[in-house]
This record gives sequence, structure tokens and C-alpha cells, in this order.
Amino acid sequence: MELPGDVGDGLSSLLGRHAIDVKTYANAGFFLAADAATRTRARCLFVGLDPLSEQEHHNLRELSTAVGPAAVFVVAETADKARRRAAIGAGATDIIEYPMLTAYLANRLSQCADVATGALIYRAMLPEDEALEQAFVRSLSERSRYLRFFSALRELSPQTLYQFTHTEFPESHALVAAVSASDRQDIVAVARYAPGEVPNVADFAVVVADRWQGQGIAARLLRGLMAVAAVAGMDGLQGMVLKENTKMLSLAEALGFERRRCPGDATVWIVRRSFSGSPRAPT
Repeated sequence: MELPGDVGDGLSSLLGRHAIDVKTYANAGFFLAADAATRTRARCLFVGLDPLSEQEHHNLRELSTAVGPAAVFVVAETADKARRRAAIGAGATDIIEYPMLTAYLANRLSQCADVATGALIYRAMLPEDEALEQAFVRSLSERSRYLRFFSALRELSPQTLYQFTHTEFPESHALVAAVSASDRQDIVAVARYAPGEVPNVADFAVVVADRWQGQGIAARLLRGLMAVAAVAGMDGLQGMVLKENTKMLSLAEALGFERRRCPGDATVWIVRRSFSGSPRAPT
């Protein structure tokens, strides 16, 4: 609804390929009228609204109420803290930036180039990224590898490397941030989800190269991953985070994840974010 043409058309085409029913509406009014008449319940709704506008803030609240437990993502040019707080306050699951959503669509549909934002390129993980993914893991500091993998591994096993680079949407997916280097791209961050033990709740993980940390890359990738998982029909995301990984715990809290103790392991928190219900406002 009210999305740029390339984003809306790409989203419809993508979901259609996976036999997911898609309906598009010219504006919020048309959707609300149709919903009142048919009582449809969308699984996931993408809305191109400015949550800081008083009227559109009201429209967003109406939309969130109308679709009940469905995930509602606002899509906007920027997703700063004020916009995200306003969107979540009006009932949205979260706010996604155009580059992140467009990057996802571009790679799934293979119809256009990667999406660049500043020095970074955001795109989906591809099977041909095996060498880049292995080089990325090797480049991480021992500390970063430990926080991500809970071990001192130096590189991925062939089986794990294959699984990481050959995702199978909708069950699994991965997004990367990369920089151009000569005739190749170097991966500097990865966010992924895969099937977990909780039915229809995917396990996620995010890791950023040491020299690129503290620049908001993990937050952007995780918000994009949430949108992908919601489109895939997941009910939410959850992950295991070491208690000493305070940066990841703070990010999860800011994005509305709730934490609980991990049974049997006092060194780990489990963070979980549902795509239905009323999420906590970001801190």
C-alpha cells in the first residue's frame, strides 16, 4: 500500500512465485473498506506511510487494528529512532528502510542490481558467496567469533559453509552487507535465520566485522531479516545471546525483543520477538 512502484511490484511478484496470495491497494482507505467488507486477515502487511504525520499516524493505527495479529511493517526512506518509536507506538511491528527491502527483492527476483547505501551494499546471501563467507569468518577477531559461534572456531566446516550460503526461502534466509574491493565484494556483516526448535519461530544470528561495528549495520540487517521472516510466514524470531554480549542484548531490546534465561545455561539469554501482538516501544 502506497509503496514505490518498483518495491510494490517486486514484492507482489516475489510472493506470487512462492504461491503466497498478494493483494495490493492504492491507499489505506481502500484497504480498510475492503477489509471491513471481507474481514480478510493478512499474514503480513507492508505500508508506505510516514508515521510522524498526524493523519498517517492515525491511518497506521487503524490498519494495525484492522489486521489483528498480522505483522505490519512500515516502509520508509529512513528508519531513525523517532520514526520507529512512532510506528511501533501506532501498532506496527517495525519500520524498514527502502534500501533493505529493495535489496531483498532485487536478489530474490534477480531483476536488478544490488542496492548501495553509502559505502555498503545490502543484498541476499548467494550460493556463489562460499569463498567470501569463509573469508569473512576468518577475518573476525577471536572475540567476535566466540560471541557469534560460542566457540573458538577459526573457519566454517564444508557442511556448515554450504548450509550458510545455500539458504532455502522461506525456511531459511540470510542478508549480507558488503563493500566493493577491486573486482569483488567483501562481506562485512551477515544476518540469517534458520529453522529452530520452536514451531514456526526461526532462530536468528547477526555478526559484523570488527572494524565495521558501531555503525548501525546490525540493526539494519536485523530489521530487514524480520521483514523477510514475516513474509515467509514465520510467527517470530529468537536467538541465543551470551550474557557478556551486551551490544547484541542492547540491540535486541531496542528492536522489541524480550529476553529470558536459557534453561540449563546461566551464561546465555534467549531473546525473542513475536510478529503479532503489541511490541514494546524501542528504548
